[in-house]
Amino acid sequence: MLNRVEGVYIIKLPPELYACIERFAKFKRLSVEEAACYALKKFLEHQSFYEIAKHDLSYYLRNQRMVKVIRFLSLGSGSLGQIARAVGIDYGRARSLIEKLQAAGIVLVSRFGKRGYWITLNHSSPITQKLLEILNSWYEK
Repeated sequence: MLNRVEGVYIIKLPPELYACIERFAKFKRLSVEEAACYALKKFLEHQSFYEIAKHDLSYYLRNQRMVKVIRFLSLGSGSLGQIARAVGIDYGRARSLIEKLQAAGIVLVSRFGKRGYWITLNHSSPITQKLLEILNSWYEK
């Protein structure tokens, strides 16, 4: 929220995130407010590297393997190895397809363990919703 009287942002944080910012402030010898501003600035700088790739929907529907990956993830989530085996491609090819889908905001990738990746569809993305509607209309016939 923006407090227009003072011209400052007021951000509500969950307690666990506030505790992390307090620890970071103590480590950097800053006040909590300065640490929060520093973290927000770094976050915004980091976000500029991850601009959403804008392609036509046909870009994702032309590649049969990409369609298979989206169909597999529409049933649930999986690791990179599970997706590669289900689609019938090697691990490196599956990783490159997932990176393209992640750049478009279609899938969400989270880490587990030292080397594991867990991939799920981003159902809140309008691109994903349109793709799923198109794919479901194909397979309803």
